[in-house]
Amino acid sequence: MNELPPGKSGRSALEVAITAAKEAGEILLAHFGATRRIKHKSKGNLVTDVDILSEELVLKLLKDEYPDYNVLSEESKFSSPIAGHTWIVDPLDGTNNYAYGIPFFCINIALVVDKDILLGVTYDPVRGELFQAQKGQGACLNGSVICIPKVDTLQTSLVGLDLGYDE
Repeated sequence: MNELPPGKSGRSALEVAITAAKEAGEILLAHFGATRRIKHKSKGNLVTDVDILSEELVLKLLKDEYPDYNVLSEESKFSSPIAGHTWIVDPLDGTNNYAYGIPFFCINIALVVDKDILLGVTYDPVRGELFQAQKGQGACLNGSVICIPKVDTLQTSLVGLDLGYDE
């Protein structure tokens, strides 16, 4: 695995991503169900003021720890190609659900180096579920190793799919 330097505080990149996701989750929960400003980015694709609040917090935490790393975030205007160390952030995955009071949303944070995914964190603040994975080290849910059953056919699989809203 590509060894990552610690952040400015001495914490690992995974620890920093987990902290950022959990703190963003607190913001999302604090505002969930409240009236908010909603904008339409495109047909069926919403952005709320809470998307922006969550993004600002996550980006600040990541940039404070790793100021030289690039960031690609859903709500920011970042158009450079992914090169070098790059954080990829969705500060509110499930904005449509969130905006309409449906409690299925999360925060996603990943770190890539030259398109090689090194780690990922998904946090569901409603259920308190934290998924984390590091390249070569497997994945965990709330600290317990996730074991994926071997399946050979689609008939014995469970598949979730969201085709999105854009035409």
